[in-house]
Amino acid sequence: MASRIDEKHLVKTLQELIKIPSVTCNEGEIANYVFETMTNLGHVAYVDEEVDNVYVEMGVGNEGKTLMLNSHLDTVPPMGYLKDPFRAEKKGNKVIGLGASDCKAGVAGMIEIAHRIDPKKINGKLLLAFTVAEEDVLKGTRLPKGSMYAAEKIKADGCVIMEPTLYKGVPKISAGCRGRMILELTVHGKSTHSSRPETGKNAVEEAVHLVNRLKDHDLYMGNYFGKELPETLSIVKINSDSPATNIIPRLCEMTVDYRTLPGRDDVKKKIKAAIKESGVEADVKMPYFFPGYFLGENCEFTDQFKTLIDSQFKCDTERMVALGRADTEYFYRHGIPALEFGPGENHQCHKPEEYALIPGMVSATKAVMKFSEKFLS
Repeated sequence: MASRIDEKHLVKTLQELIKIPSVTCNEGEIANYVFETMTNLGHVAYVDEEVDNVYVEMGVGNEGKTLMLNSHLDTVPPMGYLKDPFRAEKKGNKVIGLGASDCKAGVAGMIEIAHRIDPKKINGKLLLAFTVAEEDVLKGTRLPKGSMYAAEKIKADGCVIMEPTLYKGVPKISAGCRGRMILELTVHGKSTHSSRPETGKNAVEEAVHLVNRLKDHDLYMGNYFGKELPETLSIVKINSDSPATNIIPRLCEMTVDYRTLPGRDDVKKKIKAAIKESGVEADVKMPYFFPGYFLGENCEFTDQFKTLIDSQFKCDTERMVALGRADTEYFYRHGIPALEFGPGENHQCHKPEEYALIPGMVSATKAVMKFSEKFLS
């Protein structure tokens, strides 16, 4: 096994992966493909007992550090495609198809690394985790996300999640992510005829008042790697119980998406206080909250990784904190330094006619492989 990336093989692997439908929570077929590919290479591979995660261990029995690479096997459902979303077309320097960048380029990159790295030449263990349900949540399982199982089962000294972080071929490194809270609010009013609104209490107007109060309350601004990062609070769903246009609604149900600065763990208390201070009568549920994380400005793991990326791409790679929630947070929660860097195009995520750019895919995969070899040297 030569320590180099074979562009033709990498592209062929990506095309084969795209041709396998793996819409989120239906990853069985692609998991089998990965498992069989890894075992045919002679690697130790096994499928999670609880979900369809596939794990591969290289350098078993070696002393030294452990590095984990992770990519998710699932895609969003196809929307807006003019041609077959699973056609895996190669056109110029693009590979086109559902999941090409998010995140089958990452899966293909991990498979290519498994082909090229010689386990006998690494002083440590390389673990590959191919996980499920990144784009949705699992139903009827102990945990809602495939990466949660991987973070719980695998102990490592560092983790690279190969989500798409190229921007027209220019790399970025995500060393943290904002937190996310989902609020489900049921706002109470008093029904009456819409010609006499003063005799009732409009639950929709009360809901708007409440949201304005929440937007004014403790939406922080942070600064990471020299760039400002705001918190955001958005109404994503709203519905009233009014059965007709001439009836003031008695109830208004509303869902709010709140993106918090990394690591804020006081948000639940602050939100409850803001609702109470608003004077609006509302029932509140918080079905989802993860606080996000930040590895820090001077994290050794991030610095080592950035050095390899800078060398491969011949640039000063920008570091950032992701605006959205990232699976890296699950690993960080279990004491594993985790960052996002991958061979897909970030701006292609969830777009119709999604594509990955071949030159960036090759360079990014090569950089991750070189980092793996150096980290485990």
